[in-house]
Amino acid sequence: MLLASAGISTNVEAGGTYTNTMSVTIPTVTEDAYFLILSVDDDWQVLEKHQLNNEYAVPIDVVTPKLINGVAATNTLPSEGASQLFRLEVSSGQILRVTLDDLDNQGSRRSTCGAARSHAGPV
Repeated sequence: MLLASAGISTNVEAGGTYTNTMSVTIPTVTEDAYFLILSVDDDWQVLEKHQLNNEYAVPIDVVTPKLINGVAATNTLPSEGASQLFRLEVSSGQILRVTLDDLDNQGSRRSTCGAARSHAGPV
């Protein structure tokens, strides 16, 4: 899944370096281990002896923040259309109440609350 791309207009000499910064948003995915892969010259436009050294992978762990019962959480979504997932653990027989508040008084945003059964224990 392509997260971002950027073209460069600078010629990089053999053995040279190029530095750039790019911000990416990790899409909503299942909590797990993933890799961010930087790939240069994907179209093999540069003639070189070793084409397979044009990728660099960095392992990352995607985790869902855990909400703690009785502890208020204040989160601000960065922009309209952004989403944030949270994880809570509720024992069998407990009642879960979720209160959503528009703390900045900028209007309501769509909120969804769902439930999923953990597969860690007997079903």
